[in-house]
Amino acid sequence: MKDEKVIEAEAEVIDAPATLTEADRWLAEQRERVEARAADFTAFDVTTAEQYRDAKAQRKALRALIAEVDGDKKRMTKQLRDTLDRFNREVSGILAGLLEEDAQYKSEIERWERRVVLDRDARVEARYREEYPDLVAQVPYDRLKARFGADWKAGNYGTKEAAIWKGVEEACESVAADLSTIGAQTHVNGVALTEEDRTDLVAEYLRTLDMAAALRMTQQRVEQREALRRAEEERRAWEAEQAVAQAAMDLDAEGGPLAGEPETAPEPASAPERPAPVPTPTEAESAPQTGAQGRETVYVYEVRVPESVMPRFIVEMKRLGTHGSLVRKE
Repeated sequence: MKDEKVIEAEAEVIDAPATLTEADRWLAEQRERVEARAADFTAFDVTTAEQYRDAKAQRKALRALIAEVDGDKKRMTKQLRDTLDRFNREVSGILAGLLEEDAQYKSEIERWERRVVLDRDARVEARYREEYPDLVAQVPYDRLKARFGADWKAGNYGTKEAAIWKGVEEACESVAADLSTIGAQTHVNGVALTEEDRTDLVAEYLRTLDMAAALRMTQQRVEQREALRRAEEERRAWEAEQAVAQAAMDLDAEGGPLAGEPETAPEPASAPERPAPVPTPTEAESAPQTGAQGRETVYVYEVRVPESVMPRFIVEMKRLGTHGSLVRKE
């Protein structure tokens, strides 16, 4: 315990009460003086030149009295103010030593309280490591205290250690329950979570110990991934459509259907019940047939081709020497 100090101060005699008494005496004198001359200054109606001159003279004397009282008041006010300022300075000087001692007391008390809190916190942390070794590996005590310590009032000097430990146990139970919930989480907004999603969800939760924030982060990540997947599918579909359209334009440029011929095939006749056998054509018969005008006969068919095989269909038709144009897309 530090030695007691004797505060020495040379006091200056302050006559504040006497000064205030003098001010009261001055006020009484001025009040008596003004009341004695009050009868000399009674305003009246001015109706003649003589009354006008009298009013001017009386007002001049009245204003002189006002100036005299007001000037003396300023002198007294300055004297009182100077006395009060000097009084405050002297009192501050007297209090300075006391305030310094008070600050030292406060510093020592706070240092002791901090040491008690730190020692208590160290004991609680050691017990946490001993009783929850698996959880300690994932959630250090400092992180647990940062998330839940305000509820325990862990930083207060007057909080009992038993109360803080009870808060630690409740926090550990809460974390275990949240981890169990995360382990059972399979979907977010109807989208299945991948193993990577669940791993990231656990990691985010262990980082913040905030279940709602971890779920929001995972939801945003899943939504972004789904948006990218849909955008990629749309891009591929658009590229396939562009390829089909380009192939159709290439066919049309090489030679479309003949003018005047229908773009759709006529209704086929019903097949006979017993079709006659088709003889094997000779080389001459397999040659292209020509019409009466000497040009090759052209057959026009309407076919339906799935989009997935459309590029291969167009390539194969070009290889066979056929030509056509896209009629419609269903």
